[in-house]
Amino acid sequence: MKKLFVLLPLLFILNSSFAVPLVRIDTTGPVFANTHIMIITLRKEIRAGSETTEAQKGWKLTSSQAMEIFKTVTPVSEAVLAAKFAESPAFMNGKCRLDATNYTYEINAGGFLTLTEGQQVTYYGCYNKNLRKYFLTGPK
Repeated sequence: MKKLFVLLPLLFILNSSFAVPLVRIDTTGPVFANTHIMIITLRKEIRAGSETTEAQKGWKLTSSQAMEIFKTVTPVSEAVLAAKFAESPAFMNGKCRLDATNYTYEINAGGFLTLTEGQQVTYYGCYNKNLRKYFLTGPK
């Protein structure tokens, strides 16, 4: 019985000290709402080797529309992106500056944005119903 009393606290300590923290993504609201945003370049592309519809071929955004999207997107994990958004072969991409940091970005016609800085890639979903007009599809 003594061994059990010694082992129980030890198990508690091991479980609490070696627990793997969960990565939490703040989805409380737009992350760039108060950020100085500059669209440096903006160009339309269709992913090579993809079948495309007329809507995908005709889809495009202006710089001001891209800035509106930036101001309303919410961070999402790669798993949420795959589950909630349909990737389109049509996208707008380029370079942007958020405050003092330069990024490359891709706004997909499926309703999401990808930002890349060096090797770090982050994903953002556009849940704003007023901006759905800028996309071919949106979140499920």
